[in-house]
Amino acid sequence: AGQAVSAHGTGSVRIEALAGSVTAGTAADIRSSAGDITLRAGQNLALGANVDVATAGTGTVSLNAVAGTLTMAGTGNVTATGSSARLRAQGDIALGNVTATDVSIDSDTGAIVNAAGSSKNVTATNLRLQADDAIGAAGRHITTNVETLTALSTGTTTAGIFVTEDDALTVDAVSVSVKEFTRTAGQDEITDAAQSDLVAGGDGDIVLVAGARAGSTGTITLNGGLVVPNAEPTAVSTTGAGRISIVSQTGAVVVNSQILTEQGDVELRSAQSLQWGPQGRAVTTDPAPQAALQILPFDPAQDMVIGGQGAAAAGQWRFSAEDLDRLLPGYSKVVIGGDAYTGTITIDGTVSGGVAFANPVEIRTAAGADVEIKGEFRAESLRVDGDAPLRLTDARVILSETAGLVLQGSASFAGDVTITAPTLAFEGGAGSLTAAQASARLTLLPQDASQTVVIGSGAVAGAADFAVGTRELAALGDGFARIEIGHSSRAADLRVEGRAEFSDGVELWGRAVTMAPGSSIVSSADVTIRAAGDVVVGSIQAAGQTVTVRAEGADSTVEARPVAGTGVNVVATNVVLEGRGPVDGTGRALRVASDRVDVHTPTGMVLRQTQTNGDVHFLVMVDGVNSLQLVNTQRGTVATGNTTLPSVQSTQGIVAPIVDAAGNNPVWALSTGRTQQAAFASLWDGEWSSAASVRALSVGQRPLAAAPRLATADVTWTAAGWTEDDLQGDGLRSAFLLGQPARQPAAAGLLAAGSPAFDYWVENLTL
Repeated sequence: AGQAVSAHGTGSVRIEALAGSVTAGTAADIRSSAGDITLRAGQNLALGANVDVATAGTGTVSLNAVAGTLTMAGTGNVTATGSSARLRAQGDIALGNVTATDVSIDSDTGAIVNAAGSSKNVTATNLRLQADDAIGAAGRHITTNVETLTALSTGTTTAGIFVTEDDALTVDAVSVSVKEFTRTAGQDEITDAAQSDLVAGGDGDIVLVAGARAGSTGTITLNGGLVVPNAEPTAVSTTGAGRISIVSQTGAVVVNSQILTEQGDVELRSAQSLQWGPQGRAVTTDPAPQAALQILPFDPAQDMVIGGQGAAAAGQWRFSAEDLDRLLPGYSKVVIGGDAYTGTITIDGTVSGGVAFANPVEIRTAAGADVEIKGEFRAESLRVDGDAPLRLTDARVILSETAGLVLQGSASFAGDVTITAPTLAFEGGAGSLTAAQASARLTLLPQDASQTVVIGSGAVAGAADFAVGTRELAALGDGFARIEIGHSSRAADLRVEGRAEFSDGVELWGRAVTMAPGSSIVSSADVTIRAAGDVVVGSIQAAGQTVTVRAEGADSTVEARPVAGTGVNVVATNVVLEGRGPVDGTGRALRVASDRVDVHTPTGMVLRQTQTNGDVHFLVMVDGVNSLQLVNTQRGTVATGNTTLPSVQSTQGIVAPIVDAAGNNPVWALSTGRTQQAAFASLWDGEWSSAASVRALSVGQRPLAAAPRLATADVTWTAAGWTEDDLQGDGLRSAFLLGQPARQPAAAGLLAAGSPAFDYWVENLTL
């Protein structure tokens, strides 16, 4: 203690205890001007406080605790200026401060720890760390100022690698050689062979932090060093539950080789964007997804862009759409942001091909953050957690796995937004999903077009059904231009179970649409049901609105469930019906209470009949068989002569209309082949007046041109002007539209081409 051993010039020093320990007490310096220094202990080797073991020039330092531990006080120093230093022990190694060009620290059965009071554990160009147990600790990292690093923690007793670097750092291969001064005054070269990568076994974590010194560049470059033949180069890897955290506080993270875990999570955090080389990948190898991958800026307030075009804007953290294929499948989720994140996350899928993740995605934020998804977004599932509002702008969100879409907070929608997922969970509460603009249209689709859709309070989420339950319906706030549910292909059934309430226009698509007994749709806006096959209607309450029910197949039927109380299935201002009702007298026809009814049928002849009780029946006759289309309980204005069905305006693309066998669009024209017949006063090339009366047309009279579609000439039946005597007469108690089978005008409900003669009989006609 307090004394020095020194060799001048190129003189070397060897201090050895063959079977015992070597201890350098306080300030007991061991120096050589430019020669080799060898300290070797059969057991333990210790350097006390303020001890300097130093050489320069070509001289190297070798410290070896053959069967024991190597302990440096925090203020102890090992220096090999311009050369190499090697510290080796059988057991633990406690690092004070080591400075050299190349440094190797090797514990055969122990750990490498940061000695209390040290200032910088290793200052070097190249650093090689190898231990049977942990290297550093989660709460006390090995501190470095190096350029190239490799570290191996086998993980026999403790495991993991924990390193904090002052500046920039490259993970790559390192080998270190020193010259031991022998007992016979010779030299033996000792080499720790080339080692590459950061590798932790035994479920150990790897945490690498760079840019700890203010003003440093801090970029971390991950290169795969020595590669097993035919294997992918790997820069960082753990086993079991071992996690990986790569953090650049002031620079970028450049991934040139694989980052590999089995079940452990991966965190990639940087001040600048992540960059990927041709062989850069993030991979999890466990067949059961358990590992999560998190990507985020080091500054939790820095804005993030995933996808988009061009270079990142100043101060913007960017992950390009092209680089998303570096995140290989198998992770339980890819987390964007974090619990403390307060910036703006923009997922910009407006680029060609959109933004596509091969794993489930979770967006996680704190209060004050904002999240926007625009364009096309694809992932296995999407969960948005935290307090940040979500905005979807002209977006298509396409999800493929059971977890589907989970929105924990509020979301607003602008433009046309389509969400395709196996399941939905809107957890933000009533009215949490709102329209950012009045033109916003929201489409909810099952990921599998053949997956059954279930809507209403009786809908229960499950793998087999796409459920839009009470929670999801309540979350749909007022203000959408329209909400569509179900694929326009109508490849799967849609069911309404319980009560389904809407505050915006809703369009339901299904192969067959069935409302369960006791079910109801309640809406303060229009309701449209479109089915390729049959429709069964329970109760639809849409007072003041239009309800459209379209069973569009040639043999499709529309039937009704019994409804308690009034017995009315549909309450609306307008009712539009396409399809065939049950054969008269055998089933239950739809009962409506509506000021206006449009009845359409693909074939046959429509008849209208007013009953003595005031109900108005609409029937279709096909091959002598009458089907009861619907019953209107209102006798006021009960029908219109609209020539076309309401247009189909789906966010899912154009839905082809039904046409006749020849492929023609529905047309019809007025006949003039009878001696006396009723005719419409409409604008035919200006020859006919627009008066609201009926004229007789004699034989030979013709309009100057063929009759056009009367798309602007609605035909209505009204009770105005009727007398009690009129109502008692058989002629006025029933009214019929008669014509050739499959050749009725669209005003009579036909959707087929052709214009042969027909007779038109009505109680009263108003144009």
